[in-house]
Amino acid sequence: MTEYNRPGNVLEESNAEPEQRVSARIAVLQIEMAQRKKIEENRESVSSFHNLVIENIPAMVFVKDAKDHKFMLVNRAGEQLLGIDRSELLGKNDFDFFPKEQAEFFIERDNAVFNSGELQVTAEEPITTRHNGIRILHTTKMPVFDEQNRPLYLVALHQDITERKSVEGQLRHAQKMEAIGNL
Repeated sequence: MTEYNRPGNVLEESNAEPEQRVSARIAVLQIEMAQRKKIEENRESVSSFHNLVIENIPAMVFVKDAKDHKFMLVNRAGEQLLGIDRSELLGKNDFDFFPKEQAEFFIERDNAVFNSGELQVTAEEPITTRHNGIRILHTTKMPVFDEQNRPLYLVALHQDITERKSVEGQLRHAQKMEAIGNL
């Protein structure tokens, strides 16, 4: 009697084949899990990098939702400029922090950006801050749309140009005084 004809070996052989398939499937699943883990780690790394960049831009960056104009994201420079902690800003809109006329102006400008569908720049925009008084901002706003071209978010970058405007005013004044002195 050969080995294959023995009843015990046939059973062992038939069990070995499913065990090999299970082992192979486990190996494939382990590879897939390792690949997914690597993709997730890469995604987290990219997200962390994006957050690091946004937080360290030396200008106020914020994102508002299109529906209610509520702040969804504000960076550190925004907190410092406005004098308002992001935990207080997030989920609220301009009417919660600025005089009514100013808030209406901001919302009107936001809507103009959504309606145009294009990036818009405001060379000089006054803003009343909590601790820094009135500041002059150079503002760039951009709409973000979904696949059906519906507005989702407004992304804004605000550079505080108050000091620059002050220096320019002083320079103009000095030039005028010099011109008067030359008469």
